Amino acid sequence: MSANEESVDARVMRLERELATMTTKHGLQAARADALTRELVCSETAAADAEALRIALAVAEARADFSDEGRTQLENLERELMATRATLSWRTTQPLRIVRRRFPNGSQ
Repeated sequence: MSANEESVDARVMRLERELATMTTKHGLQAARADALTRELVCSETAAADAEALRIALAVAEARADFSDEGRTQLENLERELMATRATLSWRTTQPLRIVRRRFPNGSQ
């Protein structure tokens, strides 16, 4: 075997080692990318949950700030609605409302 062949063989072995090293590094980087992707998804979910909580808090604060007059008006409207739903007319037309909701365009 000539010196040239030995250097070619040595070069091939070195390149094979480098390829193995690069393949290992690529695998580690791919695993890290997957982990970061999962972390990002969790962060985005947490951000959405936080936004939902901020909205719920704003609604709760708005309800807490509701004036006495507004509460009275709301209570009156709720009583009126309950009274309407208790009428014979409302109860006897319930099947018609169910059909209308099920077939809103009169088709199907």
